[in-house]
Amino acid sequence: LNSTNNFWFLDMGFFSLNYHTDDSVVKYERVENVDSDLASNYDFAFVFKLLPDENGIPKNQSSTAKFVIKRLRKQGFETFTYLSVQNDELVVLIRPNMEKLEKFADKINFRIEMDPSFLKNIIVEGQPDHNIHPRPKGITENVTKTNPYHHIFGRYESKVEGKDKEKVEEKVDGKGERKAKGEKDEMYLKPKGTQGPFSINNKLKLINYMIRAPKSFGGCNLNISNLIYHKEMLNCFPLHDRNLTDQLLNAIFDLKNWLWQLPFYDVKEYFGEKVALFNVFIGHYSQWLVVPSIIGLAFQLVVWATNVKTFSSPVLPFYSVLVTVWGIVMLEYWKRRQATVAMWWGTTTFEEKELDRPEFRGELIFSYIDGSPMLYYPESDLSFKIMSSIIVISTFMMIMCGALAAIYVLRFTLNSSIGSSEASYVASALTTALILVLNMIYQVIAKRLTDNENHRTDTMY
Repeated sequence: LNSTNNFWFLDMGFFSLNYHTDDSVVKYERVENVDSDLASNYDFAFVFKLLPDENGIPKNQSSTAKFVIKRLRKQGFETFTYLSVQNDELVVLIRPNMEKLEKFADKINFRIEMDPSFLKNIIVEGQPDHNIHPRPKGITENVTKTNPYHHIFGRYESKVEGKDKEKVEEKVDGKGERKAKGEKDEMYLKPKGTQGPFSINNKLKLINYMIRAPKSFGGCNLNISNLIYHKEMLNCFPLHDRNLTDQLLNAIFDLKNWLWQLPFYDVKEYFGEKVALFNVFIGHYSQWLVVPSIIGLAFQLVVWATNVKTFSSPVLPFYSVLVTVWGIVMLEYWKRRQATVAMWWGTTTFEEKELDRPEFRGELIFSYIDGSPMLYYPESDLSFKIMSSIIVISTFMMIMCGALAAIYVLRFTLNSSIGSSEASYVASALTTALILVLNMIYQVIAKRLTDNENHRTDTMY
């Protein structure tokens, strides 16, 4: 057990020490059987390198670790710290205060899926206060295969009409009687395996935003990518839930499921839309490959039967045409599939409604469109910074071209003195070294230029 700078580290897997204060004296008692799956109760992990003491033994926390832990605690995150197996790294597990996370989601206009039954009740019964007239049941449910009340996304509100956890009522049997339907969370679809309205994917998104967001939005204002880039933090990553991963793996490796029948929605809820959409494409591609594989086998049999020596046949051009047509049709059907999946997952207008990067800086003004507060960054400033970046990049290109030209001149000069083969080896070695060195320098400058451009969204960044 190390007690460095008032932070206590617990060696996981061996034993834990609970401590309490009695008359300003800290007393400790040994507690056996530490929960080995403690990480499943937390959401994110930060890893910091411990600094060596006067004897060269890693024991001291870095100032960055203290600063990060302090910021996280200030914004309501619960933390648990322990040492790595090698005793040279500090691991910090965190989980959010759900009430603060809900308020943060409300403040940044986070969108989540609405509950279909709640929406259906609104449509069927109407809401005169909002000029929504009642509609007969089933009037639109048989028009399309997709239920009209499903896959509707709305802005999350921690309060309903200004009253926290206001009761939402519904009519019963058309008799004018009313009963409480539930609290505000009844408005939102409750994901499987969660207690609140946020799926694991959405919860991790919100935690990520909250860690990076400015203090004015209720965030911690921590630039994690910069801390990792400058090696002040070793890593930051979300933690797995073993129960959910086991369920997901069992479903994926179920031999009864083809590649295009995998639980893509569950993959999306756990790993996010980007990973899930890639798997949807792999499933679509695999399903469509069945057609050319069967036709290709038939054509291959014809080739073997007609020309064994050269494996050539007059039927091959026809197969080439079929594959070309197949490729076009497969991609066109993928566009339809992609649009449908985007509608199901609420990402159809993602770039239009994408949240601002927490690192984005600007002047707080009121929108000229709807009067809501927004951050404004002049387009002229962005254009000037992009032009500056283009000048720097062009300079690097000219340096690279000049250096390569110099190497080739040196090569031709050395041909007469050491021979063409040796000159070629020297030129190749110099070219490799030049590329490696300039690439290292360019990576540093390119990141700084991109950060300096102050892009509004992650997509633009």
